[in-house]
Amino acid sequence: MASSLFTSPSGRACDRGERARSATETEALYVIGEVEGCDVLLADDLTETAGTLTSAARILKERGALDIYAAVAHAVLVDVAVPRLQKI
Repeated sequence: MASSLFTSPSGRACDRGERARSATETEALYVIGEVEGCDVLLADDLTETAGTLTSAARILKERGALDIYAAVAHAVLVDVAVPRLQKI
């Protein structure tokens, strides 16, 4: 399991835990920190399937986040990524 720090634009830092389903597939498991009523920026170094981004976005929406943005340094999107991103 890995952990990744992100910050809401209000300056509040949050943490996200994730686990690998396979060599190329991960999912977010939890968010530590208060995001209700906040806009959130998710930052990631690499995404291929967008599994972690979309599962993290789902959790953030459930926790009351308003707008959710993602910044990815290397977006090497495979065929399943685009439909996932469009659904969220």
